Amino acid sequence: MTTLTAVDPPGCGCTECITGQYVPLDHATPKNITALLNGQLSNHTGVELRITVVYALRADTSAGAALVESMRVEYEDLVWHLEPSDAASVAVTVLERAENHLSAGGPDDISRAMEGLPPS
Repeated sequence: MTTLTAVDPPGCGCTECITGQYVPLDHATPKNITALLNGQLSNHTGVELRITVVYALRADTSAGAALVESMRVEYEDLVWHLEPSDAASVAVTVLERAENHLSAGGPDDISRAMEGLPPS
């Protein structure tokens, strides 16, 4: 059995997609998208994904206690809804990445980190 290693552009029909080494974005499952966002699959898509996260905050708690309730990943007319446990792992990955960007730079790098850019 071939191990999946990457997500390719939508509609791709390359040899790797046919043999199952890659998956075209339009055939990706929510688990594939989770692995892509967590860096477990290479991103060959060439597209910008939009990620929406909904956090749940219980009464009498602060934002630090908020839990990921849901995550929606979109590209054009493609939509994936990640399971809450998978969404939480992706949210942690994104926050760790932002923290790494900020620790490497100064206060002016906050907006760059939010855009996914390296520190100046």
